[in-house]
Amino acid sequence: MGYNGIISTKYRIVGVGGCGCNCLNWIQEREQIDSGYVVIDSDTVALDKSPVRRKLRIDYTAHGKSVADKMAAVSLAATEMKDRIRSSVAGNDFVFLLAGMGGVTGTSAAPAAALAASEAGAVSVALVTMPFTFEGKKTRAFAELGLDNLGQYADTVFCVENDALLRYLGSDRNMNMVAEAGYVFFYEAILTLMDTVNTRGELNVSLIDVKNILSGHRLGIIGMGESTGGNFPTSKAMTEALDGYFLKDNLEQAASILVVIRGADGPLYEVNTAMGLVNDRIGDGTLVFNHVISDSSFMNSVRVVIFAVYQCLA
Repeated sequence: MGYNGIISTKYRIVGVGGCGCNCLNWIQEREQIDSGYVVIDSDTVALDKSPVRRKLRIDYTAHGKSVADKMAAVSLAATEMKDRIRSSVAGNDFVFLLAGMGGVTGTSAAPAAALAASEAGAVSVALVTMPFTFEGKKTRAFAELGLDNLGQYADTVFCVENDALLRYLGSDRNMNMVAEAGYVFFYEAILTLMDTVNTRGELNVSLIDVKNILSGHRLGIIGMGESTGGNFPTSKAMTEALDGYFLKDNLEQAASILVVIRGADGPLYEVNTAMGLVNDRIGDGTLVFNHVISDSSFMNSVRVVIFAVYQCLA
């Protein structure tokens, strides 16, 4: 079976704060996701430069102008504009929030954006980064507090450690290269989730399955792998996804795992063998969902994306 869309699932991507808006600006330039975009920021200059059409400015100045007050002021201002955020995402099944934890605007405003998305009837999925070590302990503590706050309102928060991303890329990458790698990672995650609900697979999960997996105020992690040519490409791609810096040693306590395999039509035995690698890593209570998409454009390559949802945040 080829790549055949069967459901027109509506979704919107929202960038919150500098990191989230930068990521969404990068995605907008690719123009491959026709879901609509929204950027939310307190930086007027950054908003003016953004190629994204829908822009919401957080005006926090009425609530405090000192640095010490800025975090609380941004949070309050974002909450007060919740109706505008809700209107900007209304009518969608999923809302993806992009933000960097540790920065003032993304950390402080993302919870209000997640609440607005949920009130609009969407499944709110946040994809966030955590600070590099060099950003210091205070930034880390603020990021962790923001992650806890976000988890009270988002259905699922997928978290990527910037340090892990740096280790994955190697020591010769500059800041722009690392940032773009993060953008690609989140972009691929969104595309994969939407392919899962919009494309019938050889092994299939439904829109309801995906909503159930991602609902319930949970924390999640993502692993990706790809293999081209040779014997057992699916197993090789699965091993890369499992042993990467984002999933390694983190699956035993997972509540649910969604495994999406996309590639040229191959034998079921290979899929079964690859899924055995997953089963070796998980606990007895973990629910496993498989979605296998046969795509002739992949020729002799296979891509695996694993979404592990493993902890209740609320």
